[in-house]
Amino acid sequence: MKRALFTLALAAASTSAFAQGYIGFAGGISRQDVNCANWATCDRGDTGFKLYGGYQFSKFAAIELGYTDYGTVSLASGNVATGSYTANAITLGAALHLPLAPKFTGIVRAGLASVDADYSYAGPFGLFGASSSESSIEPYLGFSLAYALTPQLSLTGSYDYLRADYPRGSGSATLLGLGLRYAF
Repeated sequence: MKRALFTLALAAASTSAFAQGYIGFAGGISRQDVNCANWATCDRGDTGFKLYGGYQFSKFAAIELGYTDYGTVSLASGNVATGSYTANAITLGAALHLPLAPKFTGIVRAGLASVDADYSYAGPFGLFGASSSESSIEPYLGFSLAYALTPQLSLTGSYDYLRADYPRGSGSATLLGLGLRYAF
């Protein structure tokens, strides 16, 4: 019994000795695969960004909360009509930190995202416009590679993916970003 209590106390002490919070930002190239039927041009690429915070309670495991803006898909039919899709998500999930080398860490993220997707269009001279929105809870995945610049500051490269229910059908959104993470 004493041995079990000692082992439990040692595990709790080692977890709390490592526990740390962190915040991060990444910006980069976003892409949304959406329904572009009936539009002459459809620019699915844009810039996007994400903000996140987490609590790493062991060397390998963390929980994260984040916000991601996937940018805007621009639609046009000559000079007759314009439209757009936008998507953003609030995410909550787990992050698995895998040390790869002394200064490199691989990170795998998985969780749930509350996704808001919007569609709007306008006719000639901005007349006859309309908009619609869809909200859904979707699974998301993310992968990152972090390089420790200092013990607290890391440079990160990341890829985030989710499926989304857009007005006019379902699609997906991705963000390929470069950013910084600060641990405290």
